[in-house]
Amino acid sequence: MHTVKTNERRGLSKVLGLAVAGATLLAGMVALPVTQASALAPADDFVEGALDNSKTPQLTLTKYLTGSNGTAATGSITDAPTNGTGTPAKDIVFNVREVVPETGKTVADINPTDTSTFTYASSGFYAAGITNGQGVIDSWFKADGAGAPTSTPVTFASGQHYYVMTENTAVSPGFDPAKYSESAPSFFGLPYRTTDDTGRSGYIYHLHVFPKNVSKGGLTKTVNRIDRGGNQVSIAQAGDVISYKVEHKIYNESTHAWKDQKLDIAEIAGDKKDLRIVDRMGTSLKMDDTSISAVITATGESDIPLDRNTDYDVKTSADKPDRLKNNGKFFENEQDGKATYTTFDFFGDKNKVQQSVAGMASNPTVLTVKITYQATVTADGDSTGNGGVANRVQSDFRDTDDGTGPDVIPGDDGTVTPSGSVAFGKVQKDGSKTQLKALEGAVFRLADPANPTSYLATDGAFHPTTDTGVTFFSATSSPAGLVAFTGLPILDSNNKGIAANWTVVEFKAPDGYITAPNPFSQVTFGQNVVGKTDKEIVDYYGSNPIEPDYNQLSFATYTPDSAASRPSIKFNGQQVAKMMMNYTKDDTDAPIGLPLTGGRGIILLLVVGVAIMGGALYLRSRRNAARTA
Repeated sequence: MHTVKTNERRGLSKVLGLAVAGATLLAGMVALPVTQASALAPADDFVEGALDNSKTPQLTLTKYLTGSNGTAATGSITDAPTNGTGTPAKDIVFNVREVVPETGKTVADINPTDTSTFTYASSGFYAAGITNGQGVIDSWFKADGAGAPTSTPVTFASGQHYYVMTENTAVSPGFDPAKYSESAPSFFGLPYRTTDDTGRSGYIYHLHVFPKNVSKGGLTKTVNRIDRGGNQVSIAQAGDVISYKVEHKIYNESTHAWKDQKLDIAEIAGDKKDLRIVDRMGTSLKMDDTSISAVITATGESDIPLDRNTDYDVKTSADKPDRLKNNGKFFENEQDGKATYTTFDFFGDKNKVQQSVAGMASNPTVLTVKITYQATVTADGDSTGNGGVANRVQSDFRDTDDGTGPDVIPGDDGTVTPSGSVAFGKVQKDGSKTQLKALEGAVFRLADPANPTSYLATDGAFHPTTDTGVTFFSATSSPAGLVAFTGLPILDSNNKGIAANWTVVEFKAPDGYITAPNPFSQVTFGQNVVGKTDKEIVDYYGSNPIEPDYNQLSFATYTPDSAASRPSIKFNGQQVAKMMMNYTKDDTDAPIGLPLTGGRGIILLLVVGVAIMGGALYLRSRRNAARTA
């Protein structure tokens, strides 16, 4: 399962006991040649006994983004982090080079961060791979001069060899240096010699490694899992339940300082104005208020539970909340859209927090406030344009003795969960006929091409509006002019992608505008979706919305003139590919259509109809008169 930043579903697991302790500390996420493994799985290809020089070893890497430090699991696939540790990261490049000990040194002396302890092997083995949407590299290629993968595949040599693996951020399109730190280099043997927890000694011929990038900021939001009818899935659709985790760092430093962009334990006043976190959810998500819980965590320590109403408050509003000391608004610079803001205010009892932290044996210097909650994916589309099934969080915290927040507004974070989405712009003309403006309040549905009065519902079938007990997919143009369907049923019963064949229907136009009478064709998904498994689809899209082939969607005479100036309407940070224009009831150049509530259009048709009927009756009376003459 993935989600941009997607989709965090795994937590810390048992880590390999490394035999060479010094190199372990330096590597940080290292798998060393000799180590103690946990119980192994068939995917590890573990063979007890002596090295088998006829077997070709394999290396699979899974890359995570995480909000807090922790020990990385390395070696067996069973050591993969479970729920809660990190979000798989797409488009990150790693390099693997074969090494040998420097003259006078042994394998145990190799430190991947110290090039004086090793040299590159004469084999010249230099491989590169790039993570897919699941954060996985399971195919390796020859690296070019910059370390980027070429199109030439490579395999790892049989027999015992040693490698240093590094993250190549310079050629990684998915790496954000402003938000995350580069993961540490690692050193390992391949095949991987180990003793499992049953006492068997041998070699793992398929090694799994799990490097992580730790967030540089104080605030992170991730997805733990997506549930559909009790089953975990990779692609969200309406009705699914998404479990979220928000983390915010707090500090326990020996000497605290104001205006340092940090919230220290010693600075907590206990007036519920120490830390404010605001979650913004658009119409595509509905939070379950009863699922909210919060704790303070520290590596290696038991969680400190926080009591709602006593230790923190929760408030929900349709308006953008104030920052601490009314110093501006949260999400002040984001486009307006129909959204729900949930505000978490900490802490209610400074003594409880300070005494609980003081009782920790490790005396940690960095702690984390962790909030977890669930939200249900709706059929109401994305009103904020953040990427479909998406939401964001921002924070503010006490950084002065008078309770004001930091001088520099803290960073924010968010998630985009993979889902079937369709997005386009809705515009109106102004008096010049060439300057287009965003149009809010137009309601759209997706319909059956053969029967455009039957609409797509969350059960994946088409229904007339007279059917009860069904929920129709709907999207309403936002103040920015965005129309976005999300959570669409793009998988069949076998969890494989469908082509879909849906038409776009304007269900209701804003007041003063003519509702387009005809359906617009067509919404259909391309080769990156059709027939693919859900895993293959996520591998390609990562945390981005899964969108149709927009070349197949046409708004015909409702398409704005190419010479017209168009507003900026964005979905998931990108300008929408298509726009649809509405006509007012006073536009003389509007396409022929029958308004639902009268106006000049229907009057004209009635006049013409009466004239035709009158003419027919006149001719008939003339013929009857001629027969009787």
